[in-house]
Amino acid sequence: MHLITLSFLGLSSFFGQASGGKILLLPSMINSHILMMTSLVEPLKARGHVVYLAMDANMKPLSDVEKSHVRIIKYKSEHPPLFETEAYQRTLFALALEWTVGNWIEAAKSGLNAFTDNCETVLQNKKFFTDVKKENFDFIVVGGPGPLRCLFIIPHRLGVPFASLSSAHLFDLRAIGIQAPFLVPGFEAHDQTTLTMAGKLKKLAVYVASHTLLELSSQTYSPDRPFSSLHEVANRASLFLYDTARVFDTPIPLSPNVIHVGGLTTRKPEPLAPGTVRTFLDGADDGFILVSFGGVVKFFPEHVVRILIDAFATIKFRVLFKISKSVIPDDVTVPGNVLTQNWIPQKGCAIRCSYRLLCRNRQERKLKMK
Repeated sequence: MHLITLSFLGLSSFFGQASGGKILLLPSMINSHILMMTSLVEPLKARGHVVYLAMDANMKPLSDVEKSHVRIIKYKSEHPPLFETEAYQRTLFALALEWTVGNWIEAAKSGLNAFTDNCETVLQNKKFFTDVKKENFDFIVVGGPGPLRCLFIIPHRLGVPFASLSSAHLFDLRAIGIQAPFLVPGFEAHDQTTLTMAGKLKKLAVYVASHTLLELSSQTYSPDRPFSSLHEVANRASLFLYDTARVFDTPIPLSPNVIHVGGLTTRKPEPLAPGTVRTFLDGADDGFILVSFGGVVKFFPEHVVRILIDAFATIKFRVLFKISKSVIPDDVTVPGNVLTQNWIPQKGCAIRCSYRLLCRNRQERKLKMK
């Protein structure tokens, strides 16, 4: 059993030593967050807990979920999951390529629309709430980035204690003891070590705007409960769990109910099975580079694809590139040293001797690479 996962089991104290509790894992509608939650199933079941996982019925089945044999409570979504729409992906790319006030406003507006749609999918689903309520859960583990913090309203409405599981401190800084969040370096300010005065002002603007634009009154979805803002509800979490290692984070003071559980999805890698990827890497005499931006990034601007493909063609290494073939322009010829795939077994690739470099989004710290 993974040692880091064991640190999560501190929540067992909520149920006493005599018998296990009934726990609901409530991830956001993002595959990586569902996998984070799924990694908790086995150790929690081993401690005698009965574990359920809430999932959107429209999402494709994940092998890890099926292997865990966790009990599923499904809800039907009328909107695509957050980050799935091309319009939102375009605004995120524009912001990543050039951080301007205009690009940030467009990304915030697009995110706000997705936030509203996804929240309504879950919180206005009467059947889902009824299914959850009748199970009488003892504890709920809620996951999701800032825009999906509306999920915290579910345990608030039920009056059930809960924990927060996420991969960043951004929206929890006040709750975990940081009284001046804009003074703490972080990825949202594009600065992990120091902050200039301009950086502090930028971070303050992001913090205030995010807490204003993404605010939501609990009264809208739980009128029978005392009034609280969404952030007040989220800050009542019994535990704040972060899928990151303290050594990779900016040094900041934290409250005692903060636990780092980095590496939840890490497991011993298996050799690549025979197939296209293995054959391609077997021929990488000079080594290979793995390029993947995670499951969230499904759209690439055309000019970005051209730049990347042209750059790959100039190097001696082979390049394994996770990208949908549908977003590669018809007039772009993929060079012989590049293999594009919709999905890549990254751990199996990373243990090969010819592995040279990983180009990935900021979640690379979760991987246990060679």
